[in-house]
Amino acid sequence: MKRTAFYSVLLLFFGMAAVINTASAQSNPVFTIENVEVDVTAESAVKAREEAFAKAQIDAFTTLARRLLSEREISTFSVPELSYISPLVQDFEITQEQLSNVRYKAKYVFRFKEEDVRRFLGGHGVVHAQVKQKTMLILPFYQWDTRAVLWGQNNPWLASWNNSFETNQLLPVAIPIGDLADMMDIEDDQALTYDPRRLNRIKRRYHTEEAVILIAALDNGKPHFNPTAIADTTMTIYVYKAGEDAPEYLHTLKVVPSGEETFSKFFERAVIETKSFLSSGLNTLSTRQTVEETNSIHSVVPFSSMREWVELQKLLRQIKEIRQIDILSLKPQKAEIRITFSGNARELQRTLSGYNIDLSPHYTGYAGTMATPAYFILQKRRLMR
Repeated sequence: MKRTAFYSVLLLFFGMAAVINTASAQSNPVFTIENVEVDVTAESAVKAREEAFAKAQIDAFTTLARRLLSEREISTFSVPELSYISPLVQDFEITQEQLSNVRYKAKYVFRFKEEDVRRFLGGHGVVHAQVKQKTMLILPFYQWDTRAVLWGQNNPWLASWNNSFETNQLLPVAIPIGDLADMMDIEDDQALTYDPRRLNRIKRRYHTEEAVILIAALDNGKPHFNPTAIADTTMTIYVYKAGEDAPEYLHTLKVVPSGEETFSKFFERAVIETKSFLSSGLNTLSTRQTVEETNSIHSVVPFSSMREWVELQKLLRQIKEIRQIDILSLKPQKAEIRITFSGNARELQRTLSGYNIDLSPHYTGYAGTMATPAYFILQKRRLMR
């Protein structure tokens, strides 16, 4: 099985089954390191996988340095620590993978960011070595049907994050313990509708400056499963940056079961892959999102008459930033659509606002046909009625 993980190039697509990484396709082959083999034994398969991934990055960067530097430069060059190498990775692939209870064996392909690597090597690591990642607050919601939970025993996604311990941590994170103060600040139904003041309060309590919302859902839609049963469904993870005013959608991850992996191990690996994705930092993710040619969102459009619906469609199709509108469902007073557009969601919000159209996240209690978090589109004059 070949699996590609992109954790520094953001695509605003709701599904990763057939993603083509444009940046990878156009990357300089000199900065691509193939056939990076690792074979690690540790006290558990999870620990072995983590250590193997760390070793693979270091080995790949060492190979790249030897490719780029002269013999004289290599003689004085010291391989940097993992925390300095990870931000230089553009994306990676796992082309072969084997694991047991205590052993993990894999073969990787790494693609590095050309300009960042050149600057790093040009300064012998001095410039980038000073950049340290800040601790990130993780808010892991678990979703099935139209319901989502954050706190309590019904959230295996939160439990997996709480049970995740790493010796070589690629991303320093804080996981809320779920006490009364936490539950008062962020409630189960506030994944995308949190109070910014209460969000700041919980961030201060855990000494973090950034927070990320991770909404995980099993694609079979079932809320419960046997942890020791073989995982037989894909997990979808919606990644949001918890902004000061509102959540900012960043990316959708897909995690596919591997071999005879149990649900317990499957969730553990989903945590690891999510951390790998986030390891380049949210600021980098938000910045890179803006350079993608096209992104897409799912939206709910309520209307009072067919005439109003036709007029709104006409207006949306006149906006140059909107590339395409696909109608997913149409009912007497509500439509579900997918909008493909240039830029990111926040830019689209500002653009639509100029046309008196309000675009806002809608999550709680939504019972539409889509499995993904949706947005609401309303004409402002309709809001004022």
